[in-house]
Amino acid sequence: MPCAGLVTRQFKGLAQATARGRRVPELPVLVLPQGYDEWPEERIRADARERLPALLDALTGAGD
Repeated sequence: MPCAGLVTRQFKGLAQATARGRRVPELPVLVLPQGYDEWPEERIRADARERLPALLDALTGAGD
């Protein structure tokens, strides 16, 4: 099942370590800006639309 991690920069290392611990070291991790959870909904939606191609590449392995 395709999956990817979406984290802010401060949690990237933790996400990668967790993926290795769960035996999925190849798990793609996309880094979101600091404070992302505090953005207004409209800004998050616009950012998500811009990031969609990168997320689809991560999920399908197209970026490999």
